[in-house]
Amino acid sequence: MTILLKQSSIKNYERQIQLMTREAIEKRSDGAEDHIPQLTIKDLAQDLISNPKGTKVTTQQLRRAALIWKMTELRTDESLVREVLEILQPITQTKKKMGAAGLTNSRKPGRMIPYADFVKLEEYLPKVGDYRKESKNWGPILLDFLRAGVASGARPNEWVGAKWLDKEKRILRLPTIKVKNLSAWDRAAAFSFNQTEESAQELNSLTDPALMTAQSRRKLTIEMQIALISQSAALTDVEKQKMREEMMSSSQPLFRDVIIDPEYADSVQRHLDNLQNFYKSRIPEYTPEYQDREVLSLHFNEEFYKRTRDYLYRACKNIFPDGKVYSLYDTRSTFSAIRKKSQGLEKTSREMGHASIYTTRDHYAPMREAWHNLNKRRKPTPINSQSPTPDSGSDPSSTSSVSQNLSLLHGF
Repeated sequence: MTILLKQSSIKNYERQIQLMTREAIEKRSDGAEDHIPQLTIKDLAQDLISNPKGTKVTTQQLRRAALIWKMTELRTDESLVREVLEILQPITQTKKKMGAAGLTNSRKPGRMIPYADFVKLEEYLPKVGDYRKESKNWGPILLDFLRAGVASGARPNEWVGAKWLDKEKRILRLPTIKVKNLSAWDRAAAFSFNQTEESAQELNSLTDPALMTAQSRRKLTIEMQIALISQSAALTDVEKQKMREEMMSSSQPLFRDVIIDPEYADSVQRHLDNLQNFYKSRIPEYTPEYQDREVLSLHFNEEFYKRTRDYLYRACKNIFPDGKVYSLYDTRSTFSAIRKKSQGLEKTSREMGHASIYTTRDHYAPMREAWHNLNKRRKPTPINSQSPTPDSGSDPSSTSSVSQNLSLLHGF
């Protein structure tokens, strides 16, 4: 039986298998670098059940799904599949008992970063110690990431493809990554948001944007998107019409423009610069016009986002004695509360890329929790941001050992 999955799901499963393999190696190697244990898929399943690192229920369920997918891909012997499924039975029972609603992420809807706590992060991160002994200190880079998130309301992954539409007017263009009802796009060749952004100049030149209605602007945008796709994929009139209907049925934009508050414009620029320097250090052919969004997303998620998220977790553990831990996504809810108080619900909903104002109202922090007197608060402390470069202290043996064990999985 073939399991049809999105490419993003497959990549996520592969990453979970890699992480499980690395953890299994660390558990069995006893610190001996020259000892690489032989692993089987049963070993990974047993480790998942024993849960030595206290993995969350949601991650356990994800890894259970990854193991089942891997066995299906490798066409594992039926008897071994039954053994593994029997080992995983406790996790399966948990899923049946709790259901989908019980397996949601532990992050509570509407969680934001209070102003007093954000100030503590601003004061701590520029001088945070480099616990990884890396060649660069990621504390200042994380601080710009946090400030840029509060200023824009961007989801962390939406910084891949973000750029100034008008830097002088502080208008930032963000791709909307959670666009619903666009299944027709899966049948077309991939295209980048860079193309979309460049074509926006043509769209804006049609008439004064201020005189265009939201509906007419959306129709023009959709037609330009379909024209771009048609350049690289031969679409029939029927396919174009179906794609047009599906895109019109979603009230979410493919990208959105956010005006950045003056006090955070420099932080947003530094964050964009940090990302560019990071990509240059990882992608030899990278230029500001680089358009392979899949490659950019891979490097962003696997390194930049993961590293800054790790630093934020450790910073929170050191700063807050009550154990509270914030995430980069919490800046989005913080933005929501501030903007709802200053400009109202409808405009904030549009700036956040939501299909409905009810999403903005019900699932993000209310305006009563907004930072007060935002324009009068002190200016962010200037920081000397260091751009991330390849880590000099990385251990190539760990990567090779994981690769070796992943190849062994094909023998199951």
